[in-house]
Amino acid sequence: MKKILLFIASFILLFALCIYAFVFIQTRPVNKADDRDVRIEIPSGMSVAQVSNLLKKENLVRNSRLFIFL
Repeated sequence: MKKILLFIASFILLFALCIYAFVFIQTRPVNKADDRDVRIEIPSGMSVAQVSNLLKKENLVRNSRLFIFL
């Protein structure tokens, strides 16, 4: 019984670490060396998904789905 609980706890910990690593990598700046200002126009009535896709297209976010989630 203890081995099963240890296995489950290890699996949960490994899964949590993988999720943390994914989010950490995806939320870093796209390009730290690029310090230019970027101006984009977001028309009124645009959905969050459309805005996130626009930001992804302009290379301002790494992951449009994660942008929506966060």
